[in-house]
Amino acid sequence: MRKLPKQISGSELKKIIFAHWQKIPVIKEIPGPMPEELVLQLVRSAILDILRNGIEEYDERNDLTRIRHVFSVKELHKLIKERISKKIKLSNVYFHLNQLKDHDFVQIITSIKEGRQITHYYGRTAKLFLWMGKEQKRETEFSHFMALIQYFNPDITSETVKELFMSLLQTKLENHNRAKIWLEKNVDVLTELNVDTRDFYNFLKSIDSCNPRSIEVYNKINELLNFPADSNV
Repeated sequence: MRKLPKQISGSELKKIIFAHWQKIPVIKEIPGPMPEELVLQLVRSAILDILRNGIEEYDERNDLTRIRHVFSVKELHKLIKERISKKIKLSNVYFHLNQLKDHDFVQIITSIKEGRQITHYYGRTAKLFLWMGKEQKRETEFSHFMALIQYFNPDITSETVKELFMSLLQTKLENHNRAKIWLEKNVDVLTELNVDTRDFYNFLKSIDSCNPRSIEVYNKINELLNFPADSNV
């Protein structure tokens, strides 16, 4: 197991570093689609993953094991090299980290001055980023939804299909809001148990799809699409 670095364990800034994960929002909703060129780039994706998952370390001074979610650029460089085979320079990590910082996905949590050098420690601005999509994509989804429903149901009116589609969107929004509220309400236990917020958010949405309101909407869509409810069919 890794040991907590001495420059952190013996510093007053340790409290700031470990308090960071408790203080940041559980979910940050971001208008528009996911900026794939920004966040899915190999190094940037690794940075976000490392800062989210954290690294388990042994704190000798306090004789306990802790998960740290805040790292210096040099630490991130070392951790990234353990994850990917591509050769990565320290300057590359600085560049990609600043790109994430400029777009408010990453922030400087604290800094330590050692002689003439200042070491910045970085962390995420939220445990989970949710991109809420854009209107243009929704229009395309509706167009496809309309075409399919009317193909299997030639006599159905456009207004009926539109109402069903809006019910579907409303159900998804309510599903999202309930999951978000639950996560925010239980953030302390999630943090204590180091639960992956992203995975648990998806889990909550999946079980919430079993509520009566969702079932009613999905059953209607199943019926119109002739989609079998029985897995044996």
